[in-house]
Order: sequence, then C-alpha cells, then structure tokens
Amino acid sequence: MNRQMITSCLTRALTLVAVVGLVSAQAEEKQKPVRALLITGGCCHNYKFQSKALIEGVAKEAKVEWKVVNEGGTGTKAKIDLYSDADWAKGYDVVVHNECFANTVDEDYIRSITHAHKEGVPAVVIHCAMHTYRASKTEDWRQFLGVTSRRHEHQSRYPVKKVALKHPILKGMPEDWVTPKDELYVIEKMWPKA
Repeated sequence: MNRQMITSCLTRALTLVAVVGLVSAQAEEKQKPVRALLITGGCCHNYKFQSKALIEGVAKEAKVEWKVVNEGGTGTKAKIDLYSDADWAKGYDVVVHNECFANTVDEDYIRSITHAHKEGVPAVVIHCAMHTYRASKTEDWRQFLGVTSRRHEHQSRYPVKKVALKHPILKGMPEDWVTPKDELYVIEKMWPKA
C-alpha cells in the first residue's frame, strides 16, 4: 500500500465526515468555505506530513480554510496554549483533533477542550487522538469520543471487505485491498451517547 492510497482513503473518509454535513448545496462559486481548525502534535507520528496530506487531499474535494496548530513537541505530556482561551473553537465549523498526549492528566485542561464540543462544535478525531489523555482519571475526553480506548493490537495488515459497493467514498478503491501495516485500537467501552 503506498502513501497515495493511504492519503486518498484518509482524505475521502475525513471529507465525508467533516464536510458533507457542513457544506450547503449552493453552487460552488457561491459556496462559503468550511472553516476548519486542525490541532496536531505529540508523540508517535509524523504530524507535519499528516497535516499536509490531509489539507491537500481535502482541497481536492471541498473548499476548506484551515488553521493549523502544531504544538506540544513530540512527547506524551503537553498542553496546547490555544486551549487556555475559553473561546478557542469560536468561528470554526469543525475541529480536527490529531494530537497525541497520552500522559497529560490535568482535568481542568481536558474539560476546557471538551466543553467546546459539548456546546456543539463538531469534531473529527484522528488515530492517536483516541489515546490522548488516557492516563487522566477524568472521563471527559473518552465521553466526548464515545469510546474508551487505551491501547491497540500489534501491527498487522488487515484485509478490507467492501459492503456498500456503490458508496461514493469507495470510488477507485481496489476490490481486494489490504491495509498497510497498522494497529487496531481496542475499544474497552462504548459510551451511551456514542
């Protein structure tokens, strides 16, 4: 599996989730762009590459104005300054969380993030952000996600079976696709409103 296929699949999935419900049916020239905030940084992944791939891929499918906040270094414990502003999400149509800080445990800090989403700001959560704040005792982040996941399986390649053959997100996807080596996240709990 090459980077182009990974980028294409990621782009299509995120475009569907983040943009379809947010972009009106107006003609393209009259359509206002989606205002998206991408928050990224932390351990374990190449966030600069992921941000570029996401932005370029989504640009092929939708009008999106991005603000990218890449902070916190490459460790597992950090606080992103943006979240210290109570109105950090104001003015955005969607927030894309791609941060990975498993050992950040400050409950007030975590609640400052989830509060914006409880107030109705839509979010897309990518990969390692599922394990962000996993060492914290507060359940706020996990309730926001709709699941509790603190670990993943060993890396493997997974065959993908297409079940909705005519769905537009599957356009161009090979019939017998096997993922590149990756891990599946273990879901310990599904929250009631997931």
